[in-house]
Amino acid sequence: MNKYEEAGNSERLYGEELPLLQEEDFDARMAGIRLLGRDMAKISDPQTFRIIKSILDGEIEDVSQYKLVSDMIRESGSLQARFGEILSRLEKLRQGIIEVGEKNLSP
Repeated sequence: MNKYEEAGNSERLYGEELPLLQEEDFDARMAGIRLLGRDMAKISDPQTFRIIKSILDGEIEDVSQYKLVSDMIRESGSLQARFGEILSRLEKLRQGIIEVGEKNLSP
């Protein structure tokens, strides 16, 4: 998730997905995370989309126990992996998934 823009997607971000990059104030990491969410939604069937969205919704809501965020902090082994940064990245992933996934669910 943190390096999706570097995984063969830089050209996409500076080409066909330039509006997305602009929306993220040219923060390639955040734009890349949203792009990952969009790509995930494109390859997901409706049931998978709903499951992923439900997991992310539950993880980023105010009453969450933030298990996924905590696991990501622990797995990163980095003091730089702060709670707020990881939560923001999950929010961008969710945003990208919703941008494409909900369009795909519409009749």
